[in-house]
Amino acid sequence: MRLAVIYRELFLLLLTLATCRNAPTTKTNIHDKSYWYDKNYKLINDRMGYLQVNHLPRVKNVVIFIGDGMGTSTITASRVYKRQISQNPNARLTFDDFPATAIVQTDIENSQIPESAASSTALFCGVKTNYEYLGIDVTSTGKKVCEEKNSHTPSIISWAQEKNLKTGFVTTTRVTHATPASLYAHSRRHMEDDSKGDTHGCKDVARQLIENKTGKNLNVIMGGGMMTLIKREEDGSGGRRKDGKNLTAEWLLHHPNGEFVTNRDEMMNISHKTEHVLGIFARSHMEFNADRNKKIEPSLAEMTLTAIEILKRKNQRGFLLVVEGGKIDLAHHQNQAYRALDDTLAFDEAIKVAMKNLDLSQTLIIVTSDHSSAMSYSGFATPKNQSILGMDIYISNIDQKPYQILTYSSGIGYQNYTEEIAMKDFKNAIHKSTVPTTWSNHGGEDVPLYAIGPMSTLLFSGTFDQTYMPHAIAYAMCIFKYESRCQRQSNEIHNEIERPQVEEKTSGIEALRKELYKAKNENQTVKIEEQTEIENITISTTESNYDENLNNDTFSDSLVFESSDLVSNLTTNDNENSSSNVFCNSFVVVILVTLLSIKF
Repeated sequence: MRLAVIYRELFLLLLTLATCRNAPTTKTNIHDKSYWYDKNYKLINDRMGYLQVNHLPRVKNVVIFIGDGMGTSTITASRVYKRQISQNPNARLTFDDFPATAIVQTDIENSQIPESAASSTALFCGVKTNYEYLGIDVTSTGKKVCEEKNSHTPSIISWAQEKNLKTGFVTTTRVTHATPASLYAHSRRHMEDDSKGDTHGCKDVARQLIENKTGKNLNVIMGGGMMTLIKREEDGSGGRRKDGKNLTAEWLLHHPNGEFVTNRDEMMNISHKTEHVLGIFARSHMEFNADRNKKIEPSLAEMTLTAIEILKRKNQRGFLLVVEGGKIDLAHHQNQAYRALDDTLAFDEAIKVAMKNLDLSQTLIIVTSDHSSAMSYSGFATPKNQSILGMDIYISNIDQKPYQILTYSSGIGYQNYTEEIAMKDFKNAIHKSTVPTTWSNHGGEDVPLYAIGPMSTLLFSGTFDQTYMPHAIAYAMCIFKYESRCQRQSNEIHNEIERPQVEEKTSGIEALRKELYKAKNENQTVKIEEQTEIENITISTTESNYDENLNNDTFSDSLVFESSDLVSNLTTNDNENSSSNVFCNSFVVVILVTLLSIKF
């Protein structure tokens, strides 16, 4: 009897172990930087292998244009606005004529609607990350980021610098703002300087720009944001740094032959020998293009041209330049459609300047956005000569009131909209919004990408995630994980040149046998090189802070940023994933205890 009980318990034990081993478990993968590196490496190689493209030379220069908040509705509305103000019904935006177009998905790791820090990390670092994470992947806690080295995601600027390419960026926002900061910093987005709360003993974004390797190696830095770089004076003037540092002076120590400029005239008179420039043209963000003092603040096109001229000096290797039209997004946040469209046209002018001053046989130019906006463009049988900034020709059939052609889903236009101003003063009109918020939301839809230059039509077509873009650029420039492309092609070209001399001495059968043998080996090599996606359990996402102070007109130095509940509902609960394993383990323990209790 006792023996029968033992056999029964052993059978149950073996059955439980087998069931638990084969039972499906629900796991959410940690999409860390290795996951995105491997995923995009495979995408690039699969695409180029499918196209059977070989022996493409290295692309020497790349210019990336980012229209912050420039979604499809903004692009379309800006084109219409350009046609109306130029009275040319066939007017087009410069990038409308680019041969390569693609659709880019903008969602981030823990939110279906993106924000600029996470989306620019995807665009420039090739890694999808959490809300307000800047140059770090999802494994970071978002606190002592400087100690979490494994979570740091080097940007395409860093990749280029490793191959001795010149680099730079130009923006109309603060140089420490989310989009440009992802090029050189590893932080939470609101830590632009040490006045923004607890830095957990880590360098703020401004110090990383001036003191860390990637920032120090930049040849061109241009934009606004003086207040993040200098200390606050006793009378409240100056900057807002609490540590007493003057980072502009520190930059000059690092670059004794460089030039620090603060206005348009100084920028236009930079020495022809200068190879490093720091241009800070405003205390916070630069002005909207429509409002800027043209004698003091340079335009985005003028900054772009200056940057290109500097990067081309004494340069045989090539360069990588990033240009951001950052105020497009800020205008949308304030429901100011006129300024959003006007800044988009200023952004387009910068693209035109770049095309005129670069050799497109050696330069790849890309135009895209980090995310869309909440602006809607709609009407009914609206005549083409009806101002896009004004009212539709019809009125609402519900309340019998006129309505604007451009409206917003959220923002201050809910309560600040004035029909009289909207009908007469297009420049200063606040456009109506559906939902009352102090700050208009972002759009979650896909954004377009346009490209021209070498390999543009090969690399940029179809629909892909934002993380694909920097990997495609790295492939074109033979940097980062794609450096071997140029080396491999050089060897292949050498072999092809010598091969005919060998083949002339072989028979047709022998040549065929060699080709088959070669194809077999190449197929095995491809299989070996394929990367396997890494699967781990996801960590809980960190609650984020939202920097509401994007507008320098409403900035308050005393503003304290607190934890936001905007994405707190995105925190992942892993208890359910392990419940089946807990049950199995408990059952095994019960059976073992039963066996041990049996007296032999």
